[in-house]
Amino acid sequence: MTVAYCTLSDVKAYIGTSKTVDDTLLTGFIDRATARIDSHCQRTFASRDETRFYDALRDVDGRVLILDDDLLSVTSITNGDGTPVLASAYVLLEANSEPKWAIKLKASSAIAWTFTDDPEQAIAVEGTWGYSATPPADIVQAAVRLAAWYYHQTEAPFETQGLPELGVVTVPSDMPPDIKALLAPYQRAKIGNV
Repeated sequence: MTVAYCTLSDVKAYIGTSKTVDDTLLTGFIDRATARIDSHCQRTFASRDETRFYDALRDVDGRVLILDDDLLSVTSITNGDGTPVLASAYVLLEANSEPKWAIKLKASSAIAWTFTDDPEQAIAVEGTWGYSATPPADIVQAAVRLAAWYYHQTEAPFETQGLPELGVVTVPSDMPPDIKALLAPYQRAKIGNV
């Protein structure tokens, strides 16, 4: 279940209405805005507890397990041979920033990332995943603005752009530039194979 990044009252205040006639429509636009932000940034901005599985060869670089999602905390790690990886045997990377993008086995640890039969989905990491426990203020603002933009698109679904050689052309817009600017610092960088 996806957690919306803003509330119905946030969007209604932004567009300046207290009417309830469009509440269902606005709620749908909030869900759409949340999904679009996740897609654009390649990450989620609310936490969730789940177990994710990793390839013991493809997702491993030496002692480092490269994660395909943002990690906030670890509940348990099961190595590909079925043995638990104790918290004393690893550190989360990067040390002084959130969220975490990798799990590194300590140099003093006698274990290595491994598997028994097949490397695919051999390593299990159970924990709390997401960029943050709750969406940052910029993400909330982007969600409000994008949901309101979707709502206003029902009246005027195209943007007008002037091109000197062609005259005035109307084209559908992907996302307003101010929202893209708000989201730019939050886009997930591609690391390793993920």
